[in-house]
Amino acid sequence: MPYIFSGAFAAKLALTGESYESGEQRAGPLFAGVLATIYGLWLVYAAGPAYLFMCAILYAPGIIFYVWARREGNQRIFHPVEAVIAAALVAAAMLAVYEMWTGAVSPL
Repeated sequence: MPYIFSGAFAAKLALTGESYESGEQRAGPLFAGVLATIYGLWLVYAAGPAYLFMCAILYAPGIIFYVWARREGNQRIFHPVEAVIAAALVAAAMLAVYEMWTGAVSPL
C-alpha cells in the first residue's frame, strides 16, 4: 500500500507542479509516479486479499496516533472523507481478524 500512495503522490505533485520551480521538467517524475502507482497496484493484486487484510490490521492502530497528533496540534481530527476512510480501515481490520480467527485466511 505505501508504494501505491507514494507513487500516486509523486504523480500528483508532477501534475500540479507543487514543489517544482517554474519551467522545471516534470515529465520524468510524472512517468515515474504513474509507473510506481501501477507497480504498487500490481503488488497488491499479486499478493492477494490475505496480505491486504493483514495490512489493515497493522494500519488500523495507527489511527490512534493520528488522532493523538491532531489533538496535540489543536486541529480538526477528521474531515468527512477521512472519517469514512478510517471507518473502512477499522472495518477491514476487524474482518481480517475475524477471518484469521476462523481460519478462512491464513496469516502464514
